[in-house]
Amino acid sequence: AIAEAELQQARNKLSSHTDADEDTEIVRQCLHRTIRQILHPLTDYLKSRANDDDANERVAAVRELFQLDNQD
Repeated sequence: AIAEAELQQARNKLSSHTDADEDTEIVRQCLHRTIRQILHPLTDYLKSRANDDDANERVAAVRELFQLDNQD
C-alpha cells in the first residue's frame, strides 16, 4: 500500500513534464519516502525497546535481516 501510494504520486508528477533529470529526482524522492515509511515503525520500535534486556538481540536480528554488517 505504501509503495502504490508513492508510485501513484510519482506518476502524477512524471506525466506533467518532459525533463529526464527531474524525472530521476522524482523517482529518487519516491523511493526515499517509501523506504522511510517502511523503516520508521521499526526504528521507533527499536528505540522504545532500547533498555530491554534483549535489546542487543533485537538489534543483531535487524542487522542480520538488512545485511548491515556485510557492506563493502
